[in-house]
Amino acid sequence: MHTRHDGRFAIDAAWRVLLVDLDIRAEDAFRLAQLPEALWHATPARIDADAFYRLWAALEQLAGPVPLPVRAACALRGDAFSPLLFAALCSRDLAQAVSRVAQYKSLTAPLRIATKSTATRFVVTLHAGAGIPPLPTSFGVAELMFLVALARLATRRRIPVLRLTAPASLEHHDAYAEYLGVPIEHGPDFSLTLPAEEASRPFLTNDDALWAAFEPDLRRRLSRLGESPLVAERVRSVLMEALPGGTADAAHVARALAMSRRTMQRLLEQEGTSFAVVLRDVRASLARHYLERTSLSMQEIAFLLGFAQPTSFFRAFRDWTGFTPAAIRAASHRAHDRR
Repeated sequence: MHTRHDGRFAIDAAWRVLLVDLDIRAEDAFRLAQLPEALWHATPARIDADAFYRLWAALEQLAGPVPLPVRAACALRGDAFSPLLFAALCSRDLAQAVSRVAQYKSLTAPLRIATKSTATRFVVTLHAGAGIPPLPTSFGVAELMFLVALARLATRRRIPVLRLTAPASLEHHDAYAEYLGVPIEHGPDFSLTLPAEEASRPFLTNDDALWAAFEPDLRRRLSRLGESPLVAERVRSVLMEALPGGTADAAHVARALAMSRRTMQRLLEQEGTSFAVVLRDVRASLARHYLERTSLSMQEIAFLLGFAQPTSFFRAFRDWTGFTPAAIRAASHRAHDRR
């Protein structure tokens, strides 16, 4: 994935999930990091590496007696939607998951991820991007522990860790060793070493159909994280996360954008559109994508588009296109068969 990048990193849905899981209030973290609280409500909010490190340090102070990397790893669950976690869990195995995480992390953190495989070892190494100060020790360790937690969550096995290294030592050695099964060692890089077979162990959470449904839009959204999208694009971005949860109403979207419904509607009107039009267009384009490119059932598509009942989706789709969903899917299959 090739994207423009301006040295700033998006505060995406993964941060929101992390703060909820850790029971840390965003306003407390932003105040301690000396960041404007309004950033939390911007979509997408972007901060430079220095602000990113300050925000991480604030989370460390607010995390309590258990080290932040350990708390974050133990809190990882698959029941909250973040594009990064979704992409990783839909992967076929850890090797593919790390590749997807590496693409996304380059836009959402001052972080680069590399892997190396041998006959017996799968090694992941981390470093800061070019021209960026070195990673804080606890942040680098937390990112490696996230991969361990991800593998354990997706395989439902206690994936063994052969080695984890960091350039500087951390306190609370026992807490890390208990989670990892090995003590953290001193080394020149942040690195995680696992048995080679664990990199190809199938993920129980692998879902090619859902990934095929979401991947194109996730990539488009990620490609815009370094830009300043129009309000309509910001509304579209929020809707993509809100639709599956059934919270795709104007009030919810306006709150996510840190503005009133009236202000949001006024800005959309200045761009020649409205909330209802953006919602309709998002649903219509996603519906066509799901019908033509995936094998998702009509009930699953209705759910992903935020409809409580499939019949509501059928009626809406006919209004949008003049055709039934089944007719569009059948036509797509016929066109594919002729190729």
